[in-house]
Amino acid sequence: MGMNARKRIYLDINPADRARLLASATAYATGRRTYVVGAVSDVIAANAGRLDAAVRETLADAIRPAADAGDSIDAPAWTRALAALETAAPDGSDGLDGNAVDLRILLHCAFRHDMGGGAGLWTRLLEDPTVLDGQWRAIAARDRKNSCPALRRWGSRPGRIEP
Repeated sequence: MGMNARKRIYLDINPADRARLLASATAYATGRRTYVVGAVSDVIAANAGRLDAAVRETLADAIRPAADAGDSIDAPAWTRALAALETAAPDGSDGLDGNAVDLRILLHCAFRHDMGGGAGLWTRLLEDPTVLDGQWRAIAARDRKNSCPALRRWGSRPGRIEP
């Protein structure tokens, strides 16, 4: 597998929760000027066809100001996501598809945003924690398996580096 090749995985989540996760992650990421912009915009672009027209329009409305702002860091990623939302052909697929790292960042962004007052989604998802936890662990396991060789030096105990 080449350096730029990414394993894609599937997060099994219903359409309403998927829309909420994407909206929350987008709200958190806009204007951040960090790596989260690229991760969130990549997941949106990869899943644009899975979204119904109303969700695509809502996300496009949230992204458009960031894409139009012309920020040299954020605008290219948001512009790609916006183009995908505006041109996506419906594919009717469920869930979310993406690479493991981007999906973890997306979940983190949505969680951080929602902790400001909209924790209902997280309460519902954690009613049966095995569903989300199993998927989260699968994502995390793939990350560890494919981690950078330089990071494999870390021992199993915190703060210890293997010689």
